[in-house]
Amino acid sequence: MKIKKKNSSLIWLSGISIILGLSSACSPGGSTASNDNETQAVVSACGGANVSSGLLTNGDFEAGVGSWSGNAANVLQDSNGNNVNYANVEAAGNAWDVNLSLVVEITQGQTYKLTFSAMSDGDRSVVAGIGQNAAPYAASTQTVNLTTTCNNYELELTAATFGDNNSRVLFDMGAAAGEVIIDDVALVVTTPSADAAPNSTAPSPSENNTISVFSDAYTDISTVNLNPNWGQGTVTTQETIAGGNVLKLKSLNYQGIDFGGSEDISSKTTLHLDYWTADSTAFNVFLISTGPVEVPYSVPVTTGSWQSLEIPLSTYSGTVNLSDIIQMKFDGNGTIYLDNIYFY
Repeated sequence: MKIKKKNSSLIWLSGISIILGLSSACSPGGSTASNDNETQAVVSACGGANVSSGLLTNGDFEAGVGSWSGNAANVLQDSNGNNVNYANVEAAGNAWDVNLSLVVEITQGQTYKLTFSAMSDGDRSVVAGIGQNAAPYAASTQTVNLTTTCNNYELELTAATFGDNNSRVLFDMGAAAGEVIIDDVALVVTTPSADAAPNSTAPSPSENNTISVFSDAYTDISTVNLNPNWGQGTVTTQETIAGGNVLKLKSLNYQGIDFGGSEDISSKTTLHLDYWTADSTAFNVFLISTGPVEVPYSVPVTTGSWQSLEIPLSTYSGTVNLSDIIQMKFDGNGTIYLDNIYFY
Protein backbone atom coordinates (compact mmCIF):
# COMPACT_ATOMS: atom_id res chain seq x y z
CA MET A 1 0.00 0.00 0.00
CA LYS A 2 1.31 3.42 -0.90
CA ILE A 3 0.97 6.32 1.47
CA LYS A 4 0.97 9.90 0.39
CA LYS A 5 3.08 11.76 2.92
CA LYS A 6 2.19 15.22 4.06
CA ASN A 7 4.93 16.73 6.18
CA SER A 8 5.16 13.37 7.86
CA SER A 9 7.69 10.83 9.05
CA LEU A 10 7.01 7.14 8.40
CA ILE A 11 8.33 4.31 10.55
CA TRP A 12 7.82 0.70 9.42
CA LEU A 13 7.59 -1.99 12.10
CA SER A 14 6.71 -5.50 10.88
CA GLY A 15 3.57 -4.65 8.97
CA ILE A 16 2.64 -1.59 11.01
CA SER A 17 3.26 2.03 10.23
CA ILE A 18 3.54 4.64 12.93
CA ILE A 19 2.73 7.90 11.15
CA LEU A 20 3.85 11.18 12.60
CA GLY A 21 2.17 14.30 11.29
CA LEU A 22 -0.35 12.52 9.06
CA SER A 23 -3.64 14.28 8.34
CA SER A 24 -6.50 11.75 8.58
CA ALA A 25 -9.76 11.04 10.33
CA CYS A 26 -7.84 10.54 13.56
CA SER A 27 -5.41 13.38 12.85
CA PRO A 28 -7.71 16.14 11.65
CA GLY A 29 -5.36 19.01 12.20
CA GLY A 30 -2.44 17.91 10.07
CA SER A 31 1.07 18.11 11.48
CA THR A 32 2.57 20.45 13.98
CA ALA A 33 6.30 21.00 14.27
CA SER A 34 8.58 22.91 16.58
CA ASN A 35 11.30 22.85 13.89
CA ASP A 36 11.92 21.38 10.44
CA ASN A 37 13.23 18.10 11.85
CA GLU A 38 10.49 17.43 14.41
CA THR A 39 6.86 16.60 13.66
CA GLN A 40 4.03 15.33 15.82
CA ALA A 41 0.66 13.89 14.91
CA VAL A 42 -2.44 15.73 16.02
CA VAL A 43 -4.77 12.83 16.69
CA SER A 44 -8.42 13.08 17.64
CA ALA A 45 -9.08 13.61 21.33
CA CYS A 46 -9.70 10.29 23.08
CA GLY A 47 -9.59 9.40 26.75
CA GLY A 48 -7.78 11.85 28.96
CA ALA A 49 -9.59 10.96 32.18
CA ASN A 50 -6.19 10.03 33.66
CA VAL A 51 -7.85 8.21 36.55
CA SER A 52 -6.35 5.35 38.54
CA SER A 53 -4.94 2.55 36.39
CA GLY A 54 -5.63 0.03 39.16
CA LEU A 55 -3.05 -2.77 39.01
CA LEU A 56 -1.26 -1.16 36.07
CA THR A 57 1.51 1.42 35.93
CA ASN A 58 1.19 4.20 33.34
CA GLY A 59 -2.15 3.05 32.01
CA ASP A 60 -2.83 6.62 30.87
CA PHE A 61 0.47 6.86 28.92
CA GLU A 62 1.28 10.18 30.60
CA ALA A 63 4.78 8.85 31.31
CA GLY A 64 5.25 8.04 27.62
CA VAL A 65 5.73 4.46 26.47
CA GLY A 66 7.24 3.50 29.85
CA SER A 67 6.96 -0.25 30.42
CA TRP A 68 4.54 -0.80 27.54
CA SER A 69 6.00 -3.06 24.86
CA GLY A 70 5.18 -4.44 21.42
CA ASN A 71 5.56 -3.06 17.91
CA ALA A 72 2.46 -0.90 18.41
CA ALA A 73 3.86 0.91 21.46
CA ASN A 74 3.94 4.54 20.31
CA VAL A 75 2.78 7.46 22.47
CA LEU A 76 1.64 10.76 20.94
CA GLN A 77 -0.39 13.71 22.13
CA ASP A 78 -3.97 14.09 20.96
CA SER A 79 -5.62 17.37 20.05
CA ASN A 80 -6.28 18.09 23.74
CA GLY A 81 -2.63 17.70 24.65
CA ASN A 82 -3.35 14.32 26.27
CA ASN A 83 -1.03 11.34 25.76
CA VAL A 84 -2.47 8.35 23.90
CA ASN A 85 -1.05 5.27 22.23
CA TYR A 86 -1.36 5.62 18.45
CA ALA A 87 -0.77 3.04 15.71
CA ASN A 88 -1.82 2.64 12.08
CA VAL A 89 -2.09 -0.91 10.70
CA GLU A 90 -1.41 -0.74 6.95
CA ALA A 91 -2.29 -4.33 6.01
CA ALA A 92 -4.44 -6.90 7.78
CA GLY A 93 -2.85 -10.14 8.96
CA ASN A 94 -2.77 -12.12 12.18
CA ALA A 95 -4.19 -10.24 15.15
CA TRP A 96 -0.93 -10.67 17.10
CA ASP A 97 1.21 -9.31 14.26
CA VAL A 98 0.57 -5.82 15.64
CA ASN A 99 0.50 -5.77 19.41
CA LEU A 100 0.72 -3.69 22.57
CA SER A 101 1.15 -5.15 26.05
CA LEU A 102 2.09 -4.37 29.65
CA VAL A 103 3.37 -6.89 32.20
CA VAL A 104 1.21 -7.25 35.32
CA GLU A 105 0.77 -9.91 37.99
CA ILE A 106 -2.36 -12.02 37.46
CA THR A 107 -3.76 -14.53 39.98
CA GLN A 108 -5.19 -17.71 38.51
CA GLY A 109 -8.89 -18.15 39.19
CA GLN A 110 -9.62 -14.48 39.79
CA THR A 111 -11.88 -12.31 37.65
CA TYR A 112 -10.72 -8.88 36.48
CA LYS A 113 -12.28 -5.81 34.91
CA LEU A 114 -10.28 -4.28 32.04
CA THR A 115 -11.35 -0.78 31.01
CA PHE A 116 -9.97 1.53 28.33
CA SER A 117 -10.89 4.26 25.85
CA ALA A 118 -10.33 3.65 22.14
CA MET A 119 -11.23 4.77 18.61
CA SER A 120 -10.18 4.35 14.98
CA ASP A 121 -10.47 6.16 11.67
CA GLY A 122 -13.16 3.69 10.62
CA ASP A 123 -15.01 0.61 11.80
CA ARG A 124 -12.55 -2.09 12.78
CA SER A 125 -11.91 -4.55 15.61
CA VAL A 126 -9.22 -5.05 18.26
CA VAL A 127 -8.57 -8.03 20.53
CA ALA A 128 -8.11 -6.99 24.17
CA GLY A 129 -7.57 -9.00 27.33
CA ILE A 130 -5.16 -10.54 29.81
CA GLY A 131 -2.84 -13.50 29.37
CA GLN A 132 0.53 -15.13 29.77
CA ASN A 133 3.61 -13.21 28.70
CA ALA A 134 5.41 -16.39 27.61
CA ALA A 135 4.58 -19.65 25.83
CA PRO A 136 2.01 -21.15 25.56
CA TYR A 137 0.41 -17.66 25.81
CA ALA A 138 -2.87 -18.73 27.40
CA ALA A 139 -5.21 -15.76 27.56
CA SER A 140 -8.68 -14.47 28.31
CA THR A 141 -9.65 -12.01 25.58
CA GLN A 142 -12.60 -10.36 23.88
CA THR A 143 -12.95 -8.72 20.49
CA VAL A 144 -14.20 -5.13 20.64
CA ASN A 145 -15.39 -3.03 17.73
CA LEU A 146 -13.91 0.45 17.32
CA THR A 147 -15.52 3.37 15.50
CA THR A 148 -14.59 6.95 14.68
CA THR A 149 -16.03 7.98 18.04
CA CYS A 150 -13.95 7.63 21.19
CA ASN A 151 -15.76 5.07 23.35
CA ASN A 152 -15.16 3.59 26.78
CA TYR A 153 -14.89 -0.21 26.92
CA GLU A 154 -15.31 -2.51 29.91
CA LEU A 155 -14.42 -6.22 29.74
CA GLU A 156 -14.90 -8.87 32.42
CA LEU A 157 -12.11 -11.45 32.15
CA THR A 158 -11.38 -14.57 34.21
CA ALA A 159 -7.87 -16.01 34.48
CA ALA A 160 -9.14 -19.60 34.55
CA THR A 161 -6.00 -21.43 33.35
CA PHE A 162 -3.11 -19.02 33.92
CA GLY A 163 -1.65 -16.56 36.37
CA ASP A 164 1.76 -15.46 37.64
CA ASN A 165 3.88 -12.33 37.98
CA ASN A 166 4.84 -12.50 34.30
CA SER A 167 1.35 -12.08 32.90
CA ARG A 168 0.15 -9.11 30.87
CA VAL A 169 -2.59 -6.86 29.59
CA LEU A 170 -2.67 -7.15 25.80
CA PHE A 171 -4.08 -5.46 22.72
CA ASP A 172 -3.74 -7.34 19.40
CA MET A 173 -4.73 -5.14 16.47
CA GLY A 174 -3.19 -6.72 13.36
CA ALA A 175 -6.30 -8.47 12.03
CA ALA A 176 -7.73 -5.33 10.42
CA ALA A 177 -6.27 -2.27 8.76
CA GLY A 178 -6.74 1.18 10.19
CA GLU A 179 -5.67 3.53 12.95
CA VAL A 180 -6.00 2.60 16.63
CA ILE A 181 -5.94 5.10 19.49
CA ILE A 182 -5.95 3.71 23.05
CA ASP A 183 -5.92 5.55 26.39
CA ASP A 184 -6.87 5.26 30.07
CA VAL A 185 -6.18 1.54 30.40
CA ALA A 186 -7.03 0.17 33.86
CA LEU A 187 -7.20 -3.31 35.39
CA VAL A 188 -8.86 -4.14 38.73
CA VAL A 189 -9.79 -7.34 40.53
CA THR A 190 -13.56 -7.84 40.61
CA THR A 191 -13.85 -10.96 42.76
CA PRO A 192 -12.62 -11.59 46.29
CA SER A 193 -9.50 -13.72 46.39
CA ALA A 194 -9.93 -17.39 47.29
CA ASP A 195 -8.44 -16.91 50.76
CA ALA A 196 -10.69 -13.96 51.57
CA ALA A 197 -13.91 -14.83 53.37
CA PRO A 198 -16.64 -12.67 54.87
CA ASN A 199 -15.55 -11.59 58.32
CA SER A 200 -18.70 -12.47 60.25
CA THR A 201 -21.21 -15.28 60.52
CA ALA A 202 -24.91 -15.11 61.19
CA PRO A 203 -26.35 -16.03 64.58
CA SER A 204 -28.54 -19.08 64.95
CA PRO A 205 -32.02 -18.59 63.52
CA SER A 206 -34.48 -17.31 66.07
CA GLU A 207 -38.08 -18.40 66.57
CA ASN A 208 -39.02 -15.12 64.86
CA ASN A 209 -37.73 -16.46 61.55
CA THR A 210 -34.69 -14.19 61.22
CA ILE A 211 -33.84 -13.73 57.55
CA SER A 212 -30.44 -14.99 56.46
CA VAL A 213 -29.12 -15.18 52.92
CA PHE A 214 -25.99 -17.10 51.89
CA SER A 215 -24.63 -17.35 55.40
CA ASP A 216 -21.92 -19.95 55.87
CA ALA A 217 -23.40 -20.70 59.29
CA TYR A 218 -26.77 -21.62 57.81
CA THR A 219 -28.37 -21.10 54.44
CA ASP A 220 -32.06 -21.36 53.69
CA ILE A 221 -32.85 -19.71 50.36
CA SER A 222 -35.65 -21.98 49.22
CA THR A 223 -38.12 -19.08 49.12
CA VAL A 224 -35.68 -16.37 47.99
CA ASN A 225 -36.03 -15.09 44.42
CA LEU A 226 -32.65 -13.80 43.22
CA ASN A 227 -34.08 -12.05 40.20
CA PRO A 228 -37.25 -10.12 40.99
CA ASN A 229 -38.98 -8.83 37.87
CA TRP A 230 -37.68 -5.26 37.94
CA GLY A 231 -36.93 -5.15 34.24
CA GLN A 232 -33.16 -5.46 34.62
CA GLY A 233 -32.61 -9.04 33.49
CA THR A 234 -30.95 -11.94 35.27
CA VAL A 235 -27.87 -10.42 36.86
CA THR A 236 -28.24 -11.58 40.48
CA THR A 237 -26.48 -14.91 40.95
CA GLN A 238 -25.08 -17.25 43.56
CA GLU A 239 -21.30 -17.58 43.60
CA THR A 240 -18.94 -19.70 45.70
CA ILE A 241 -16.01 -18.05 47.49
CA ALA A 242 -13.69 -20.07 49.71
CA GLY A 243 -16.21 -22.89 49.87
CA GLY A 244 -19.11 -20.69 50.95
CA ASN A 245 -22.04 -19.21 49.07
CA VAL A 246 -22.27 -15.48 48.40
CA LEU A 247 -24.67 -13.29 46.47
CA LYS A 248 -23.35 -11.45 43.38
CA LEU A 249 -25.13 -8.35 42.08
CA LYS A 250 -23.84 -7.02 38.78
CA SER A 251 -24.44 -3.53 37.34
CA LEU A 252 -26.50 -2.37 40.28
CA ASN A 253 -29.46 -0.64 38.73
CA TYR A 254 -32.16 -1.78 41.13
CA GLN A 255 -31.13 -5.38 41.74
CA GLY A 256 -31.86 -7.44 44.79
CA ILE A 257 -33.82 -10.25 46.36
CA ASP A 258 -37.46 -11.09 46.95
CA PHE A 259 -38.13 -13.03 50.13
CA GLY A 260 -41.11 -14.79 48.58
CA GLY A 261 -43.51 -13.50 51.22
CA SER A 262 -43.67 -10.99 54.05
CA GLU A 263 -41.13 -11.12 56.88
CA ASP A 264 -41.90 -9.61 60.27
CA ILE A 265 -38.79 -7.83 61.59
CA SER A 266 -40.63 -5.33 63.78
CA SER A 267 -38.91 -6.75 66.88
CA LYS A 268 -35.43 -6.28 65.37
CA THR A 269 -33.21 -3.19 65.56
CA THR A 270 -30.41 -3.80 63.05
CA LEU A 271 -29.78 -5.11 59.55
CA HIS A 272 -26.37 -6.75 59.12
CA LEU A 273 -24.62 -7.55 55.86
CA ASP A 274 -21.10 -8.18 54.63
CA TYR A 275 -20.04 -6.77 51.27
CA TRP A 276 -17.05 -6.80 48.91
CA THR A 277 -16.60 -4.62 45.84
CA ALA A 278 -13.87 -3.30 43.58
CA ASP A 279 -16.02 -0.37 42.45
CA SER A 280 -15.82 2.91 44.35
CA THR A 281 -19.40 4.01 43.60
CA ALA A 282 -21.53 4.05 46.74
CA PHE A 283 -24.67 1.94 46.71
CA ASN A 284 -28.02 2.20 48.46
CA VAL A 285 -29.81 -0.48 50.46
CA PHE A 286 -33.62 -0.43 50.45
CA LEU A 287 -36.18 -2.40 52.42
CA ILE A 288 -39.50 -2.55 50.62
CA SER A 289 -42.87 -3.37 52.14
CA THR A 290 -46.13 -3.83 50.28
CA GLY A 291 -46.55 -0.03 50.01
CA PRO A 292 -44.20 0.10 48.32
CA VAL A 293 -42.17 2.87 49.94
CA GLU A 294 -38.47 3.04 49.09
CA VAL A 295 -36.19 4.57 51.70
CA PRO A 296 -32.47 4.36 50.83
CA TYR A 297 -29.56 3.82 53.19
CA SER A 298 -26.43 5.10 51.41
CA VAL A 299 -23.36 2.92 52.00
CA PRO A 300 -19.96 4.67 52.17
CA VAL A 301 -18.03 2.09 50.15
CA THR A 302 -14.62 0.64 51.06
CA THR A 303 -13.14 -1.29 48.15
CA GLY A 304 -10.98 -4.39 47.87
CA SER A 305 -11.76 -6.13 51.17
CA TRP A 306 -14.73 -7.64 52.97
CA GLN A 307 -16.59 -5.09 55.07
CA SER A 308 -19.24 -5.63 57.75
CA LEU A 309 -22.12 -3.18 57.72
CA GLU A 310 -24.70 -2.55 60.45
CA ILE A 311 -27.73 -0.54 59.32
CA PRO A 312 -30.09 0.79 62.04
CA LEU A 313 -33.65 -0.19 61.22
CA SER A 314 -34.66 3.24 62.52
CA THR A 315 -33.53 4.37 59.05
CA TYR A 316 -36.67 2.75 57.67
CA SER A 317 -39.15 2.71 60.58
CA GLY A 318 -42.09 5.07 60.40
CA THR A 319 -42.00 4.87 56.61
CA VAL A 320 -41.52 1.22 55.77
CA ASN A 321 -43.80 -1.33 57.43
CA LEU A 322 -41.26 -3.50 59.25
CA SER A 323 -43.86 -6.19 59.91
CA ASP A 324 -44.39 -6.64 56.18
CA ILE A 325 -40.96 -6.66 54.48
CA ILE A 326 -41.07 -8.48 51.15
CA GLN A 327 -38.02 -7.26 49.22
CA MET A 328 -34.49 -5.98 49.69
CA LYS A 329 -33.15 -3.86 46.84
CA PHE A 330 -29.74 -2.39 46.01
CA ASP A 331 -28.79 0.28 43.52
CA GLY A 332 -25.51 1.74 42.36
CA ASN A 333 -23.16 1.14 39.45
CA GLY A 334 -20.78 -1.78 39.48
CA THR A 335 -20.53 -5.27 40.96
CA ILE A 336 -20.95 -6.18 44.61
CA TYR A 337 -20.71 -9.44 46.54
CA LEU A 338 -22.92 -9.89 49.62
CA ASP A 339 -22.98 -12.42 52.43
CA ASN A 340 -24.44 -12.90 55.89
CA ILE A 341 -27.57 -10.83 55.47
CA TYR A 342 -29.61 -10.99 58.65
CA PHE A 343 -31.65 -8.95 61.11
CA TYR A 344 -31.15 -8.96 64.87
